[in-house]
Amino acid sequence: MVFDEFAMLVLVWDEAKGGVTRIAMRRLLVQPGGEIGNAGLDVLGREVPSSHPAVTRIPGGVLVAWTEAADTGSLIGVQRVGLDMVCSVGTSEAR
Repeated sequence: MVFDEFAMLVLVWDEAKGGVTRIAMRRLLVQPGGEIGNAGLDVLGREVPSSHPAVTRIPGGVLVAWTEAADTGSLIGVQRVGLDMVCSVGTSEAR
């Protein structure tokens, strides 16, 4: 997890869905009054088994990297996620 330049908390993890492990990302912002703004769930990468995500802050967004299974072994997947992905923020309860 990392905070982006607008203080949104960016979380990344791998999760199993439909028999395939994929990379998921969520952005959260604590708003005045304690509500948590939730920018929704994004699935990153390709439709191949993926795991071990890492995230870092870069100017204008975040950079997410992970491992992907391939016929010849494993690959490294990388995706830049710009801050413009967050258009509106809904409210979600903290769990």
